[in-house]
Amino acid sequence: MPMTKMYQDRLTNLPNRRFLEIFGMEEVAKLRLAKKQPVCMTLNIASMSVYSNLYGLKKGDQLLRELSELLVSEIKEGHVYYNKDDRFLILTVAEGIDEKIKEIHEKFVNLAKNEAVDLQFGLYQILDDDQNIMMITQRANQAMKEIGLDRRVYVKKYDQAVEEDLEESYFLNNFSRAMTEGWLTAYFQPICSAKDGKTASYEALARWQDPEKGLVSPAAFIPVIEKHYLTYYLDMYMLWEVVAKLRQWKEWGLDLKPVSVNLAHEDFEMPNLVKKINDLVTGAGLSWSLIKIEITEWDLSNNTSRLKEQIDQLRSYGFEVWRDDFGSGYSSLNTLNDYSFDLVKIDMVFVRHLDDGQLNRLLIPEITKVAHKLGLKVLAEGVEKEEQRYFLREAGCDLLQGFLFSKPVELDENQQVIS
Repeated sequence: MPMTKMYQDRLTNLPNRRFLEIFGMEEVAKLRLAKKQPVCMTLNIASMSVYSNLYGLKKGDQLLRELSELLVSEIKEGHVYYNKDDRFLILTVAEGIDEKIKEIHEKFVNLAKNEAVDLQFGLYQILDDDQNIMMITQRANQAMKEIGLDRRVYVKKYDQAVEEDLEESYFLNNFSRAMTEGWLTAYFQPICSAKDGKTASYEALARWQDPEKGLVSPAAFIPVIEKHYLTYYLDMYMLWEVVAKLRQWKEWGLDLKPVSVNLAHEDFEMPNLVKKINDLVTGAGLSWSLIKIEITEWDLSNNTSRLKEQIDQLRSYGFEVWRDDFGSGYSSLNTLNDYSFDLVKIDMVFVRHLDDGQLNRLLIPEITKVAHKLGLKVLAEGVEKEEQRYFLREAGCDLLQGFLFSKPVELDENQQVIS
């Protein structure tokens, strides 16, 4: 592994942060190959500024060099890195790590010879599926931050529950900003004709492009928004995003495809929802047929009696209303009787387990027959294989959606995929 000056810290002669970012996972891989449990450990000299003010910057630099020499001498397996400022990072093995931390801490106390400074440790046990060195170091850092100003504690181990609480707070605190600054954006997944595979429409899906975290999984932020009853604001934002995109495409003279958007049961509890949707679409000069409204069975089972009236009102304007996740619960057939829909989306669980016995292969054609007799179109989601596509087409499905055709993508003003 090359060690040039660009990868080396000038003060401590240790590999620097850039080296860690590029080669860190190689070190983790070596430890895994050696059948050792890898851990990531961050170290911070607490109150280093106080020490430098008391003894001067040269003395402070000397302490950093002496600590780096101590760490290199103590860590027999793995690697020591200089992170930044007064922080170090170690990739090593889990075996005996508690004793090793205690030993390093005691030697540092003797080294510093001053009660103004102390050494703090954050420890993260690297999991088998961890493949991102920056995520690994972030979790070790997060553990260390939990120490705070408590001088009685000098080591903390990563706690998933703590990070989940912090992550939840992050999404809550930044939700409004994410909408204002465009971190939240619409991705589009094609919905294709079962007959020829051509794109018939799109489904709009929310994605969070964070300036620090990068592209955030919906599984991370959507549950937080739902938990705190903010779904209405996200759904209205997404509808606005879709309408703005369609209007832009129309101005460019592009061939417009309908887009389906998801609404939750709490959306329908807000006053004048249907009017707001209609005013937004017509105000943009768009046809009602370009917007499809998707509602899940869960949302149907958790709503008031006003929902049927609102669905009928949406359809009277010209909006199609789609029944999402059909078959995911016990009341699927009842919802077809109680509400008026234009399309049912067969839940992806049916497609995913198509070959787990004969049940799903028997159910899907029957669902399709019943839907067609009721005048409904049928869409199957979660299609990933050609054999699934062939079966669903033969079973009578009108539309298909899934990774076989495309994952959700970001589209520019020319309807081109943004790579």
